[in-house]
Amino acid sequence: MELKAIKEIKDFSRHVYADKATFDGSYFVVEGLGGPDGETRMIKGFEGLTGNEVWRMPTQAKFDGSWLTLDPAGQTLTLKLEDNARTSPLFEVATGKPLGTLAKSSAYLGPDANFWSHGSALYRRHDKDPLVSIAIDSQNTGMQFSSIGHHLAWGNADGAIVVCDLNAVRTRLANVGLGWPSR
Repeated sequence: MELKAIKEIKDFSRHVYADKATFDGSYFVVEGLGGPDGETRMIKGFEGLTGNEVWRMPTQAKFDGSWLTLDPAGQTLTLKLEDNARTSPLFEVATGKPLGTLAKSSAYLGPDANFWSHGSALYRRHDKDPLVSIAIDSQNTGMQFSSIGHHLAWGNADGAIVVCDLNAVRTRLANVGLGWPSR
């Protein structure tokens, strides 16, 4: 059986740092090097079914790697546009439309970026201060939200994996007057 490509995209002639697809395959986003000299760093959004480019954005980043992250629902993305950026801009995956900025650089987004994490802290979308600090007494290795945002998982330096039911935590904290709203 021969695989048939939908489209071959040759925009990134030198290197692809990251490629992320929405869970339903309707869009994918690529960050890499291309252009006439192979030195132009680009971020582009493509339709998943056709491979056609739907948006592009310039970046001044020079670091070797990518901070390109999609939320689990595949609606929102964040990335690092400059090497020393301390905040994370948010964009709509389908259009590349700016949606605001997170207070710190984030590698993990909840659905629609209503919640996000930085280090071991959990934030609401528009907050500068953490909602809660997770794994205060241990070093975690990063967090990942479930596709609908009800669970948050992280690994600890000792090899343990922790899965947290955010709705249960919210309910327990609300019972003692320390809850947070869902949005």
